[in-house]
Amino acid sequence: MTVRYQILFSIEVMNTYFSQSQWRDIVFIPLPETQQLLNTMGYQLRRVRNQLLVIAPVKSDETALKLPELYTRFSFALQPQS
Repeated sequence: MTVRYQILFSIEVMNTYFSQSQWRDIVFIPLPETQQLLNTMGYQLRRVRNQLLVIAPVKSDETALKLPELYTRFSFALQPQS
């Protein structure tokens, strides 16, 4: 069985201190309540350069299997690596 995913939302970290305005040496850490929500909903995290992508499994018609309730909060800590 193949599971397909779509981007639910993304966060991009831009900073004028770094060249090309991208802070690549960073780790996004979901806070415990967000990690529990991600696990419950079946969402996954992907990091692409200075972006965090939250992806959701989708049906064959490209609609998300589960959507968060309105006003659901996703909280992340940023941990610098350098």
